[in-house]
Amino acid sequence: MQIATATNPGVARILSFDGVTIDAGDLARLKADVAALRSRADVVVVSHHNRDGATPVQFGDEQTSERGGAGADRTKAEDYQKLFAHTALDAGADLVFGHGTHTIQGTEIYKGKPILYAVGHSAFDQPGYEDSKDGLVVRVLVNGTKIRRVSFVPVTRDATNTMVMTTPVSGEGARLAAIVKRNSPGLALPIEGQEVVVLGAAGGPTSQR
Repeated sequence: MQIATATNPGVARILSFDGVTIDAGDLARLKADVAALRSRADVVVVSHHNRDGATPVQFGDEQTSERGGAGADRTKAEDYQKLFAHTALDAGADLVFGHGTHTIQGTEIYKGKPILYAVGHSAFDQPGYEDSKDGLVVRVLVNGTKIRRVSFVPVTRDATNTMVMTTPVSGEGARLAAIVKRNSPGLALPIEGQEVVVLGAAGGPTSQR
């Protein structure tokens, strides 16, 4: 993976060694990039490839993590993920979603704006991750320049690596919805039809705060 520089293209680095802090220069670049986009776009969505510091397949059993290393619960967002998302939204983004932990994680409404900390997989066949099948398909409704509704459907994969959409009210879908709910303190996350609503439920705001 090539990190972008002033003269060469690549990915925008977000460096966190401890799962809590982020390199100050990387945070400054994040804020500058979002602020620059804010005046050029009706809706700004920021996507973040989360660090995977608790995965022995990639990093070995000795990888240090605030979540406790290889045996840690990767369905729990790290503090640096929250710092990243809050910083992006404060800079002018409308929605933040993460991926890369090979799991699903919780959601948050921050100052009225939605965060999905990790949406997991839809189709993935990297060796060593055959059992990493949890995922969310996210639906975002935009009206004019505003995000009006955000919802998700839990998904998994079958033996042929084909994505299978599930219902959040029973079976595997209910298990996945429960993981998100457990890691989304303060959110009601009501079910409407076959979707779990993060923002814009028919009965009003989903946040209990």
